[in-house]
Amino acid sequence: MTRSESISSQGGHDHDHSASRAAERRRAAEEAAHDAALVRRVSRGDHAALGELYDRHGARVYAIALAILSDASRAEDVTQDVFITLWTQPDRYDPGVGRFAPWFYRVARNRAIDVIRQRRREVMPEEPAIFDLMLGASDESPADDAILNSEAARVRAALRELPEEQRTLIELAYFSGYTQSQMADQLGIPLGTVKTRVRAGLRRLRDLLDGE
Repeated sequence: MTRSESISSQGGHDHDHSASRAAERRRAAEEAAHDAALVRRVSRGDHAALGELYDRHGARVYAIALAILSDASRAEDVTQDVFITLWTQPDRYDPGVGRFAPWFYRVARNRAIDVIRQRRREVMPEEPAIFDLMLGASDESPADDAILNSEAARVRAALRELPEEQRTLIELAYFSGYTQSQMADQLGIPLGTVKTRVRAGLRRLRDLLDGE
């Protein structure tokens, strides 16, 4: 191949790549416009529009909730809840803030995180606030995200320093929402042992974080 042929071939590839990206942007814009139109129909009480939004986004919403909750039943509840909220409060979505899909997925993520937090408060009211860091940021600015991610890394590193018997229980309680009785049953250890290990693990975790 001559140099001119090589340059011509490269130019063709660049053109194809640019055309592909332009097509993707058009598709994304069309999808966003379609979502916005469906939300407007939902705001007018159109059940069919809600059903179409569910067909378009329900699987992704469920996957997000399942990844956070690790519980199929609770993930289904969250999925149903966010779509009911969309039906009853469609004006919560403001097209001016951006495309519907990313906004709706954040709503689902935040709802799943709320479920974990509520469950943890029921299981252990003395829950230290540091564990909220492990759930990450939601609608914060990029700068706030960076700070939270750094703090979450500190907590994860401190958790790795705990004895396995303490770390396992803390992770089950705070990140999976297990009750102390459920942990005792699953691990086959007395309930009193569970309580003692969790308390000791939390004390050690605080000491590790305060000592940095």
